[in-house]
Amino acid sequence: MGPVEPLLGPGLPLELEVAVTNRGAAAALVRVSLAIDGERLPARALEVPAGGVARALFPAEFDRAGPHLLEGSLEGDRLVFDDRRAAVVHVPAPVRLLAVNGAPDRTDIERDALGLWLAALSPADDGDGALGGFVPFAVHEVDALELAADDLDLDTFDAIVIAGVDSLSSAAVARLEARVRAGAGLLIAPGEASILEAWNERLFRPDGTGLLPAQMMRRIAVASRRTGYFRVARFDESHPALSFFAEPRWRPLFTEVPFYEFASTRPLADAKVLAQLDDELQSPLLIERAFGAGRVLLFTSSLDPAWNRLALSARTLVPFAHEIVRHAAHRDPPRRTLGIGAMIQARFETFPRNPVLTAPSGARRPVEIDPVELQGGFELGPIAGADRAGVWRVDTDTGERAVFAVQADPREGNLERLGSAALADLHPALAAVNLARAADDGAAAPLAGGELWRPIALACLLALIAESLFAAFLGRRRARA
Repeated sequence: MGPVEPLLGPGLPLELEVAVTNRGAAAALVRVSLAIDGERLPARALEVPAGGVARALFPAEFDRAGPHLLEGSLEGDRLVFDDRRAAVVHVPAPVRLLAVNGAPDRTDIERDALGLWLAALSPADDGDGALGGFVPFAVHEVDALELAADDLDLDTFDAIVIAGVDSLSSAAVARLEARVRAGAGLLIAPGEASILEAWNERLFRPDGTGLLPAQMMRRIAVASRRTGYFRVARFDESHPALSFFAEPRWRPLFTEVPFYEFASTRPLADAKVLAQLDDELQSPLLIERAFGAGRVLLFTSSLDPAWNRLALSARTLVPFAHEIVRHAAHRDPPRRTLGIGAMIQARFETFPRNPVLTAPSGARRPVEIDPVELQGGFELGPIAGADRAGVWRVDTDTGERAVFAVQADPREGNLERLGSAALADLHPALAAVNLARAADDGAAAPLAGGELWRPIALACLLALIAESLFAAFLGRRRARA
């Protein structure tokens, strides 16, 4: 149960699917319902083939960023506990992007170090809001000098892009290191004004304590742009920032872009080269490395058209810019969909005053645990083990709520009796017994069917009958006396 396509943000129409599995021997016609944050959508009739899976689709739209509770249900059958399931999905907020422009040019967008990039990240408003109200990126543009200013709060940004800057001050570098180490993403690209030696001096350290994932060596250019250019020879097709171009029909949009100049590099041992050019040395074009809780990406060519033609191809620039910035800013949201037995840990943006845990049964109890302050919020937990499937909640006096969907293993809905091989796979101590073979070998015959509940139930029934008869006997004796 969840969205058919990845969630990009609030205000966008999408489809949610609920998958129903039929483990029976005959097809079944069921009615499937879905509720979003408690609001029930119109039910869907769904025919599920025997031993198969069918999916019901529900059109929806999330009006806000953050976690949302999905509850799917269908009409009851012989096994009631698996007729309802819940999940929590996270709708991302717009990426807060700081753009550090080393060569702004308000008269010619193609000469601006970030002009075309920012145009791709900030689509024009059509009067009703970008993309029908959806704004994927909230961009704030500054120059290199403003980056060191105390009144610029870097903690308010999820990702930072630096392009075409000649060099950075020590104060700016220190602030960048602190923000990236705390979890922000950083994309760096050189340009015409960039002094590679200055970048190495301030941002690169051989021991890996600097921001740069590679040492920048020198600028390399083709002999003539009329007769030659470099292209992308290979790239990591599974990487989130580049996977769009893995599809054959989109691949040429990335691999056929002409590159005329780039900075040669020497990556650190723990850095990952995501894309390489087709020069003799297969030089890196895109390099990534983790830095604390954040990540740094180095694009060795320019983001403007000075060194390549990537920015001049809208069909290449838009997906490349969107995906690489989104990847730089991405952080896994707290887990809100759990299995039975998992520990509940809640995160809040504000201090959680007087938190109360509510179980699926409706039972409430105060949470007597001191919250821990983390970067960007507070964490409470572990609070308790989720010993029951359903929706768990942690409410606070501030109005902030953490919702958790606890699910049983879907395989528990399979009522088919296990075979001997499947039984042995569950645990080494479990083994199936062949009754006929055991009797032939003279071994003590196990209980019929290998099940204990039948004789135990019979013994309990006989005990109840005996107790009733004895009580009646005592009653008659007292009546005679």
